Amino acid sequence: MRILIAEDDPATRALLRHFLAGWGHDVLEAEDGQRALDCLEADAIPCVITDWMMPEVDGLELIRRIRDRQSIFYTFILLLTAKSDRDALITGLEAGADDYLSKPFDQEELRVRLRVAERILQLEHNLAHRTEQLESLNSEISVANRKMKADLEAGARAQQALLPKILPNVMGLSFAYSFLPCDELAGDILNIFPLDEEHVGLYVLDVSGHGVPAALLSVTLSRIMSPIQNPGSVLLRQKYDAFAKSFLEPSEVAVALNQRFAWDPMTKHYFTMVYGVISWRTRRFRFVTTGHPGPALIPRSGKCRVLEHPSFPVGMITEAKYQDHEIEFEPGDRLYLYSDGVTEAMTPDREMFATARLLETLEECREVPLAESLNVLERRIKEWTQCEELSDDVTLIGVEIGEPEASSDEPGTRPIERETRS
Repeated sequence: MRILIAEDDPATRALLRHFLAGWGHDVLEAEDGQRALDCLEADAIPCVITDWMMPEVDGLELIRRIRDRQSIFYTFILLLTAKSDRDALITGLEAGADDYLSKPFDQEELRVRLRVAERILQLEHNLAHRTEQLESLNSEISVANRKMKADLEAGARAQQALLPKILPNVMGLSFAYSFLPCDELAGDILNIFPLDEEHVGLYVLDVSGHGVPAALLSVTLSRIMSPIQNPGSVLLRQKYDAFAKSFLEPSEVAVALNQRFAWDPMTKHYFTMVYGVISWRTRRFRFVTTGHPGPALIPRSGKCRVLEHPSFPVGMITEAKYQDHEIEFEPGDRLYLYSDGVTEAMTPDREMFATARLLETLEECREVPLAESLNVLERRIKEWTQCEELSDDVTLIGVEIGEPEASSDEPGTRPIERETRS
């Protein structure tokens, strides 16, 4: 070990050099504190033995300056002095000395104290090495995190690109939607699209779980729940039938999805959905729910309610049966599709927003524009949770029924629900 002796007495310095060299140490010498500091500035020396009383810079000042230096290496300091009282010991240790040895010193006591110094310096070296390793690992992790964040943001942009950019311009119908992921990537997805000249399809879908696995499945589902004719679409009939509509009934879509996305014990993924088809001619909405919250009906006049129809999520029960439901609207009625991130939004005390507050909020918004009603609901949810960051995705679709055009169907006096089995 390299040791610097800071001692103004030549005899003591020579005795220390004799012992230290004999024990195999590399010894440097300085006759006062200032020369000792010059040696330390010129080289990394792990151990200093210093006298207390020296000209120019004394031992205590030397210790303080060593401790004030910005060095990546630790310096062990042994204070050697004729002072042996308790107050002197405390003063020396408070200045920054690691150990204390009284003059005249004992050779064996000096040797064992230097062994302690070696152990401490080895621990400091190990700690510095591990710190360096951790800093290197942290740097690598930071790079990986930045790359992962960039990938997630790119994935989020790709997911956002799947949302409808232009809403269907359909006679007598208005649409609006809101999509608020709780993370960069969402397990929810939605869409609104024309199926033919008369019908518009719309859905809100919620994959179990969060993060990348849920988002990947939601993107896959968005692709296959496309109105574009392709072999993978579950919305359109793959074989031409002159006596049937070109698209499948909602319950048929649910059955097809349940067959395609059977329960996998490895991924344990399933999803809930509300999917429906609305006709502008008849003002009828035919829909299916698969373990998903039912649509909220806000009639122009009358009581607001949720159209609850319990069923199994897709991918949970292989032989699950799904049922179509139908409702007929009056002009001025509104219908909202939403994910459970709305009703299950919680206060810090774990109280849910719940269906009653959803209906209350939407009822208060009867007279505001459709898109603004979604904005109001978003604000209420954030106020309720008292947090800008949501714990679950919040997905909303709003539909408003306008004044009817000439139609062969006689409109009813109030919304009528019908059910047919698939």
